Amino acid sequence: MFYGLRALVAAAIAATSHIVDVYAASILQDRPQESSFAIVLVHGLGGSASTSFEGPSGLSWTRIITDDNRNTIPQRSLSEASVYLVDYSDAFDNGVEVSIEEVTQQVSDAIVAKGIMRDYNHVWFIGHSMGGVIIKRMLVKWSGADRERYLRHTLGVSLLGTPSNGAPLANVASSYLFARLVRQWLGFNAGLVRDLKTIASTNTYLGALENDWASFVESRNQSHREFPKIQCGYETKAQYRLFGFSFEIVPSIYASTQCDGERKPFNKTHFELAKPTSREDPVHGWLYESVRTSFLRMQTEGETIDDGREPGVLFRKVRLINTGNERRDAYGEPLVDESIEVDADNIAILKGLKLRRDRYFGATWADVLEAVAEDNSCIRVSVPDRKRRAIRLSTVGAKTCPQRSDFGPSLACSLSDC
Repeated sequence: MFYGLRALVAAAIAATSHIVDVYAASILQDRPQESSFAIVLVHGLGGSASTSFEGPSGLSWTRIITDDNRNTIPQRSLSEASVYLVDYSDAFDNGVEVSIEEVTQQVSDAIVAKGIMRDYNHVWFIGHSMGGVIIKRMLVKWSGADRERYLRHTLGVSLLGTPSNGAPLANVASSYLFARLVRQWLGFNAGLVRDLKTIASTNTYLGALENDWASFVESRNQSHREFPKIQCGYETKAQYRLFGFSFEIVPSIYASTQCDGERKPFNKTHFELAKPTSREDPVHGWLYESVRTSFLRMQTEGETIDDGREPGVLFRKVRLINTGNERRDAYGEPLVDESIEVDADNIAILKGLKLRRDRYFGATWADVLEAVAEDNSCIRVSVPDRKRRAIRLSTVGAKTCPQRSDFGPSLACSLSDC
């Protein structure tokens, strides 16, 4: 019983950190940056990177992800994702009082320093419990710090049991006498819990964050962007039963926040939310379906080539992409991630080449150009690196059309396309 109460109290503590360790899951250390897609997991209250996402059998969610070979989009599976874990668990072993705001900054700095937002075209964040609060605050900070590039790379977010409106147990743990007991019992300062008190208890931190989060989502919607997608799930089973009472760590009403679509209830305890047992587990199935549908939507709402029937449109798009790749933003990052290599002999052909259709689209420029090549027989596209950023384009067998364009000869892959 005392162990259960200890764990219950630990789950109510708002943790902070001096050192944030971000590392690739050990099962992916042989190829942590050879994919175009990454999944980043952030643990929550009283957890750690090594324990929060691992079930009693020893099977971890990272293993389930990397073994899931189902396609998210054609020819790309979930198993190809690089998986990262964020760890700030050393905070649970010290009594230094640091706010969630400071933890968020350290987590953000570690993710950026690791190159995750630079090295991957698409990143999906999973936040369990307080990890979801950290992710929400991090995205809000990025939107206000001219870090649009990072948001552009964020495909989506899964919030699991996130106490967006606080946790009732935090109200209890914040009392002075109880805080002294918890510090002696658990080894750290229970005063840190103040940031996770319920909003109704005059918690100004979470209240302000919810307002900022609502503005973040509204700004996304008003700009006609659909990403990052925001998926929310919560527990429906009590974590502990003590003295005849049942306790949910984060009841449904306190997990309410701005999400895309309805929040997903799971017949699991708070800790079980982050410990799927198999590929068929409903939590993992929810993640897979969220990623799959987001990628499919990104295929149509990501990058596009319009006016493909206009001669030279592909040449102009290639030049625009390469110019963006050469230019840098305020942080020294390229404005466009991809670069396209075209042989000099093909430049003149591209300047007059028209495509079969007006519009081509895809999640990345590599996807768009592969769609162009599939539809136009004289165009060759290869993407040799797994990050899908270095693209090679060439032409073979383009036909000269009878009519000329305003800028010279008009060409097509087939005379019927002239």
